[in-house]
Amino acid sequence: MFAPMNYAALQQKNEQLETEVLTLRAELKELKRLIFGSKRGRFIGSTGQGQLSLLADEVPAASTTS
Repeated sequence: MFAPMNYAALQQKNEQLETEVLTLRAELKELKRLIFGSKRGRFIGSTGQGQLSLLADEVPAASTTS
């Protein structure tokens, strides 16, 4: 069924798996922080009526009423 492994090979495999588990736990922690973390630092922009958008293709002409 399984190929027999010696003790040293099993120890090496165990260390590899432990390293992988630690890496995956750190990655999971970072992803949870990004998804469920504080929203205070997030920028939510809104352009008001008097504010122009930086991504606008055309600049509206200024009214010249005197």
